Amino acid sequence: MKKAFKIILPLFIIAASFAGGFFMGKKHHRPHRGEPFSERPMNRMKSKMVKKLDLSIEQQAQLDLIFDKKREELKVLRQEFKPKLREQRKNLNQNVMNILEPEQKKVFQEIQRKRKKRAQKRKRARAEKLRLKQSHP
Repeated sequence: MKKAFKIILPLFIIAASFAGGFFMGKKHHRPHRGEPFSERPMNRMKSKMVKKLDLSIEQQAQLDLIFDKKREELKVLRQEFKPKLREQRKNLNQNVMNILEPEQKKVFQEIQRKRKKRAQKRKRARAEKLRLKQSHP
């Protein structure tokens, strides 16, 4: 049982970290000017390319087209991946629950409840930022 716990717990921590910032609280949050999470790395990369490569206006326009196309492709992949990730997280949580004692289960469920609550709060905040951004072009 201890061996299973040593294997399952690290997997759970990794999955939870990727799935919603399991260990991240508000103090670690850095706002990004209302930019959707998926666009931040691309926008940073594009900015660096423009600056470091000294791209012309025409090249910048071409780069915008390339990044826009790739952003859409990544969006489709993300939508395909989300259900698989949810299923894996559900399976992992169930495996963890199977090895816990009743008191540990209560604590684990509370951790999960708080994680979901934070995720819902972030989702509402993103939706509100997007709504405000669209209403004030």
